[in-house]
Amino acid sequence: MRMQMDKRPTLASWPKRVYAWEELPEPFHPALREWKESGMPPGNVTYIPQVSQKSREPEYAAAWWGKQVLIQTAQRDQVDTISLDADRVHLCSYQVQLLRCLVELDIEGGKRAVFSYNKVKEEQLRPVLNLALGNTADFVFPTEHPQTMELQKLLKDSYAMYNLSKLCYRFGTRLLDFLWLRGRDRNLFRKVDPEYWIGATERGLTAISYDRYGTRTVWLRWKNLTRLSMEGSGRSRYIRITSVQGMAVEFPVLEEQAGTGALFLERVERLRMQELSV
Repeated sequence: MRMQMDKRPTLASWPKRVYAWEELPEPFHPALREWKESGMPPGNVTYIPQVSQKSREPEYAAAWWGKQVLIQTAQRDQVDTISLDADRVHLCSYQVQLLRCLVELDIEGGKRAVFSYNKVKEEQLRPVLNLALGNTADFVFPTEHPQTMELQKLLKDSYAMYNLSKLCYRFGTRLLDFLWLRGRDRNLFRKVDPEYWIGATERGLTAISYDRYGTRTVWLRWKNLTRLSMEGSGRSRYIRITSVQGMAVEFPVLEEQAGTGALFLERVERLRMQELSV
């Protein structure tokens, strides 16, 4: 049997800011009733349709009001709702592959909120990301690094990671220390060495991985970090960042990077203790 082609234009699956309540599909309305009655405008809601009418991917509605965020996921005639604020978010993961963005929020109690969208319309979801990271809804993070010797060296070594690392300013105003690692890609046909970056700000850690598939950024508050360690040996050595819920981020460490990595972990542990004592 020949499947019918989905002939909708590509932008049919792009995130849509809701300008009038009737534009939002009915299944998403009940969870928003209380916020609507307290005065939330429809523009605080972004509707994210399915990528394709034939796909099994869910669709989403992301809303914010005050310091609260509400993520709704609709799939197979069922709507799951998660309400959160920054204090409940233990870890935030932000992945980009071409124009597809995926946000994963690990929340206290073992819950997880997940939603994906087209990066072209990311501005509409900026308030949701800001609030999840503990910023104000209208927060605009810096887009320039300070002029330090260490950052100028990073710019020379990796223009791509120098710019990607500016994402740390979504999670703090001061970059206190960082570690950049270049890995080795053993793909014979398309050699693009992966890169890894860990930065410490006054609020916590930002960990970024970058390879031929895309990028992933993880933000973790100091109080939600239970362990930062170097494990394994030889070609199996890696840095492991573990959250209070047991979620882990691992970056491989080459033999010649082990000493630099160990010194960085020592400095970060001292920073963590200082920031937690404030």
